[in-house]
Amino acid sequence: MFIKEKQGFKYPFQSTKNGIPLADLAENQTTLELVAENESDSFFFRAIEKQGIHLNNSQLQAVRTTDGPVLIIAGAGSGKTRVLTCRTAYLLTKDDLKPEEVLLVSFTRKAATEMLERIKLLPGLSTSIANRIVSGTFHSIFLRLLRSHNYRADILSNSKYQEILMTQILRDLSLVDSYEPESLLSLISHFKSQMILPRHLEVTTPIEKEIQHIYMAYEQLKEKKNLMDFDDILLETYYLLKYNHEVREQLQKRFKYICIDEYQDTNLVQHQIMRLLLNKSQNLLAVGDEDQSIYNFRSSSPEFILNLKQEFPNLTQITLDTNYRSTIAIVGLGNDLIKHNTKRIGKVLKATKEAETTPIYLRPKDSDHEAKLIVDNIVAETQNGNRRFKDYTILYRIHSLSRAIWDELVLQEIPFVAHGVKQVFYQNHIVKPVLDHLRLSLDPNNLDAISGVAPSMYLSREKVSQHITSNSMEQKTKNNLLLLLRFPGLKPYHQGEILNRVEHIRNLKNMAPKEAIKFIRKGPIKYDEFLNMDDRKTITLHKEFLIETLDELESASEKFTRVEDFIHFIDTIIEKHKEMEHLKKNPNADAVQLMTLHSAKGLEFPCVFIIGFCEGIMPHKAIENAEDQKDRVNANTYAEALEEERRLAYVGVTRAEEELFISSPKKYRGKNVEISRFLKESFQEK
Repeated sequence: MFIKEKQGFKYPFQSTKNGIPLADLAENQTTLELVAENESDSFFFRAIEKQGIHLNNSQLQAVRTTDGPVLIIAGAGSGKTRVLTCRTAYLLTKDDLKPEEVLLVSFTRKAATEMLERIKLLPGLSTSIANRIVSGTFHSIFLRLLRSHNYRADILSNSKYQEILMTQILRDLSLVDSYEPESLLSLISHFKSQMILPRHLEVTTPIEKEIQHIYMAYEQLKEKKNLMDFDDILLETYYLLKYNHEVREQLQKRFKYICIDEYQDTNLVQHQIMRLLLNKSQNLLAVGDEDQSIYNFRSSSPEFILNLKQEFPNLTQITLDTNYRSTIAIVGLGNDLIKHNTKRIGKVLKATKEAETTPIYLRPKDSDHEAKLIVDNIVAETQNGNRRFKDYTILYRIHSLSRAIWDELVLQEIPFVAHGVKQVFYQNHIVKPVLDHLRLSLDPNNLDAISGVAPSMYLSREKVSQHITSNSMEQKTKNNLLLLLRFPGLKPYHQGEILNRVEHIRNLKNMAPKEAIKFIRKGPIKYDEFLNMDDRKTITLHKEFLIETLDELESASEKFTRVEDFIHFIDTIIEKHKEMEHLKKNPNADAVQLMTLHSAKGLEFPCVFIIGFCEGIMPHKAIENAEDQKDRVNANTYAEALEEERRLAYVGVTRAEEELFISSPKKYRGKNVEISRFLKESFQEK
């Protein structure tokens, strides 16, 4: 593949090491050889073998080790779900345990459902038995607990309604144009998962005091409306268990075995709940992989899994180190990549699949060339009958990196599903005001666009909308934009600034789109300066992400010579996104999958492209200021943030089952970039 353009290579650019990293092949011994007929539990393993389940040596050890605290380090693709379900069945059939005495916690509803469905099919069990196991996500399990103790608040489960409530608070505080509701809710969620209440916040700056005030108002509004959000479920559970001894002792007596999956993703409040539920026998099973701890922005930390040995000196640790998902070449690259991290328990994965191909490394000219190479390859392979669209998944560090891929897929009319996005790149709250300037240059009566640019002129979006709507009907003007000059309460200086802005907007349509965007950003309109001056815009989004997003918009505009054509293309992309939304509802849709590396964790795909594998993206340059990011746990140091970026790269590599392509463009948003140090580490002689 990629032979025609000579862009695909067996080694990354500037490699100095000969030889492709390959994982060792795992031994193929299973319970068939490992469990003798005269052993007391042989009946169980013979029964699951009849169902095609053959456990390897470490999996067998994990199933049989049932007493005391146990940590299973489950490498990528090592069959941990099989181990979890078999161990649960083993407890229920061999140890005569009641299903109600087992607590099985997962991080997603899908994982919890899959686990329970698998348990139902195992020998000696039935649907009725499996349904009696206390199983689900942290939130679903502990909501049931709260309901059983007369917690009657309605659950604030609709994120849109949550944002409406936050907007109401911001409007009451005259801050509706200053913050994005979604960003504030994310920050409040981070505080709660760290068990930080409004009164606990350290406030020194005016903005920190403002955030504390907003946080308090949010809590008060929920209480007034008798509402509880998802974070409240866990906090209230913690307080119930901590301060109600009778409830705590009752649950400790009931749950003889506690199993928590994906333990590397736990946060402080979840970890504390686990500690409160454990009884004296400490029959805890924690399953996870410190090398896949990538959700610091959600307040999870690898420290909880790394420190279990200190918390439980009698801990039994078992490592599942056989990867059943990927080829020896893909597993080998993953091993070589992650070994450079220091904060890890440590393991070297083996593989079970020989490699027909090795990972391919691309060095395209820029993001648009990268997108064309990838999409052309997908089209060629599907037309040749070698692949279907749904075999392909494209992964990226941040959503804005997918812009060129989106554009190319739309241009070539390839079906695709973009996961984890509510809107397209061009509807981003940072990008939209720039495009609104361009739209107004074509149509000065566009009310939505006028409202969109209002905050950058230090006018209230809502009040401007009301002003334009009421006055345009009365005065029948041909240019609603000029009505801003009659906005009530304007001082002469402000009025002069608005008049200048109107003139600048009028001239934009005569420029090339890229020139116009530069003019908006760094010319007299000074949009970049407007963003940088307001720290409220970056409470959960680092300023580097703001600049990158706008740089990406410039890159998108390069192939157009007229503003009108660029806006028309953007509208086509937005419409195509609406058309593609129905594909998300069909799990069997033949469509290319797009998602961030964070969203891909826990999934696997036949053929994976990882794009933007360059310095400044992977690892992201924002880690240089990791200690200043408010939504990071414990104000991580640069070294800790770098290790998380490497774990993120490792997660991406280990998603691929058969084929892996890693792309490192030479230019990123007009600037020369090196390939990622994560690749150099694996392919340069020491």
